[in-house]
Amino acid sequence: MLNALEAVQAVEAVQKAQKRIDRTQYPESTTFFSKLDRWLYYAVSDTKVCDLCRFFEEQQPADGYPGDWLRGNFPYLEILDVDEIAANVHPNCRCALKRVINLPEEE
Repeated sequence: MLNALEAVQAVEAVQKAQKRIDRTQYPESTTFFSKLDRWLYYAVSDTKVCDLCRFFEEQQPADGYPGDWLRGNFPYLEILDVDEIAANVHPNCRCALKRVINLPEEE
């Protein structure tokens, strides 16, 4: 369970991550957190990879995680570019999510 300081730090980190998204650098139609966006999790494959990062890679659906699932499970994520997100599962995390599919919205 989080203490008060950890809870405040977690909220501040999420707010900071949300501010990192500069919508002007992506086409207006670009989405990251739509249920139609699909992301594959890539854990760094070396002796330092943690069990949680290995779990996210091994348990992901074959077509990747849906975009609307990311924020709840990767609260400290950082959008690096239109096709890559730093997962930031824990401090010094080196793992990433890479875009697989960005389907147009159904009409």
